Amino acid sequence: MNRQKYTISLHDFTYPLMINSLNFNFIMIISGKLDIKINDTEYHFSHYDFFNISPDMTYQIFNGRECLAYIFSYDWDDLMNYLDLSELTYIFSNQIPNSIAIDLATNFVNLIESSNQSNMYSGLLVHSYFLKFLYSLSTIPDRSKIDLNNEADRSTERKNAIRRFIRTKSNTPIQLIDLANEVYLTPQYLANFIKKEFNNTFLKMVLEVRLEKAKKQLLETKESITKIALNTGFPNSQSFNVAFKNQNKVTPSEYRNTHKIVKESVLNTDMSEQTIQKANTELIGLRKKIISKSINYNYIYDIDIHASVQNFESNDKTWLEVINLGFAESILSSTFQDHIIQVQNE
Repeated sequence: MNRQKYTISLHDFTYPLMINSLNFNFIMIISGKLDIKINDTEYHFSHYDFFNISPDMTYQIFNGRECLAYIFSYDWDDLMNYLDLSELTYIFSNQIPNSIAIDLATNFVNLIESSNQSNMYSGLLVHSYFLKFLYSLSTIPDRSKIDLNNEADRSTERKNAIRRFIRTKSNTPIQLIDLANEVYLTPQYLANFIKKEFNNTFLKMVLEVRLEKAKKQLLETKESITKIALNTGFPNSQSFNVAFKNQNKVTPSEYRNTHKIVKESVLNTDMSEQTIQKANTELIGLRKKIISKSINYNYIYDIDIHASVQNFESNDKTWLEVINLGFAESILSSTFQDHIIQVQNE
């Protein structure tokens, strides 16, 4: 795996957060507090909390003064080749088991520290901790706790499934029927659902994702326009050029020539020495807490249950007298009525 495909940067939230919306972004707060809205839900993060911002997630920062954070950023589509993160919409430190959260934090700290070293072994160390960090991500439980009997949860899961399918399959000639089969809906119902929940159409959603991916490749690769068109799901360069210009008012070539690639560094060199020293001190503090086992991410499902045992008389086993009525659709049938009469007579 090419470790150049990811970056680690130190960010001061005094300034706007600039991250690649097509990447998987893992953010750990090491100092201060951060108030942020992610997908219309407000969150309040502080010391050593971590969370992710991934493609199709929207965010708005309300307060980030005196907040420092390390950000790990990796190309989402490339990461999906190695890890199945499709179910991990949210990777928040207080919503995963405490042991896994600590393991993830430990490997992330190791990755940061090894990235800041410069010696003959640093490359091997970085790659080793990078793989361990990815492994920690892979151990996070999936979203099986979603209550599919709850209409809101069911709708949210369906929307996530739609986003995942379009993003992972957009480079192929997919149609509405393909997505309908994936989410077990009729094409007509699915089209109405997309219109209602996304205020969009299936074809437009696919086109938007394809153009987003094309922009990224235009700026970060030297591939030809035709190659990029085919890579992102367009049948030819002509259809790609037309769609791109309709959205951006310029051709792909003009877009590539007028935009500069912003290279992220492992450490933000614009930071003051005082800020960098503060970040290093906080990392040391986090490592000490991990070693002393004094850090707790308060996993919302880690609940101690204290039972009060009392003696009660047992109830009569009334369930033994229950009659199996069969399936609901047979309740009004004549056969069923005859069976009830027979039971009454006996």
